[in-house]
Amino acid sequence: MFELYEQWQSSGLNIKTFSKHHTIATSTFYYWVKKFKNDDQRSKGIVSKQGFSELSIPRPISLADQRALAVIHFPCGIRLEFNYPVEADFIKTLIQ
Repeated sequence: MFELYEQWQSSGLNIKTFSKHHTIATSTFYYWVKKFKNDDQRSKGIVSKQGFSELSIPRPISLADQRALAVIHFPCGIRLEFNYPVEADFIKTLIQ
């Protein structure tokens, strides 16, 4: 599918026309285009702000709090460490 994605990029065609020409469901090709664009942005260190919310930290982290109490690993590779106790609602906000 990546090969078709690269062909599409250099073709100058829109997704609908390209997918029809290659007998691929337009929705399927949209999915792969989005996936490959996101992968490319991640590999270049570009992170989309879409889906993120600003969060306020209840108190500053002190040197005594350097050991992580909890760690959340997201499938996309992001890792969050909590160096002090946090409320369950705060964590819920992060993973929604």
